[in-house]
Amino acid sequence: MGRILAFGVQELFAAENVCRQAEIKVFVTQVSNGREVVCSGVGVSGALGIGAAHLAPHWSALSNPYPEIGADALSWAVMLAEIAAACALAAVGMREAARQPAV
Repeated sequence: MGRILAFGVQELFAAENVCRQAEIKVFVTQVSNGREVVCSGVGVSGALGIGAAHLAPHWSALSNPYPEIGADALSWAVMLAEIAAACALAAVGMREAARQPAV
């Protein structure tokens, strides 16, 4: 936990909230506007980013590896739910893009 505090908890929370808000905004606005590929990109990048931050070994200031810090079960459940939501966003975007006629 000391390493996290050294880099600033506020910055980590801010980065996570920006990612979450972007996913919600993209889902609401882009799918309805016919930009499904944007949804797929945000979903894939969100899942990869969350996984890199919490599952990979320590690699940067934005890294918070749960196996190394001994995170509790609730933290793991929330992180896995975020990854699942990002994957669902990507899947919906890809499914909708496949339904669109080729131009």
